[in-house]
Amino acid sequence: QDIPYMENIEQNYDVIGIVTINTERRQRVTDVLSKMKREAAILGGDAFTDLKTDATGIWKRLPAQHMIGNAYVRANFTCSVVVFK
Repeated sequence: QDIPYMENIEQNYDVIGIVTINTERRQRVTDVLSKMKREAAILGGDAFTDLKTDATGIWKRLPAQHMIGNAYVRANFTCSVVVFK
């Protein structure tokens, strides 16, 4: 099932869960989003939104693709899984 990531949701929805993915330095954002889609589907979500990371310092200021691709740190990414009303 293809669960989309939606940066902005303009229709009514309920949050049914939070997904957290712990990333390694070799993972790319596309890999993280793919894992989030899988978890959102398992929860029965229609979409996921509100992507956040706990990266700190310089890693937080870098675009996510660069941070995960070459960083020597681990970071958690979280998102909200939603169902539409």
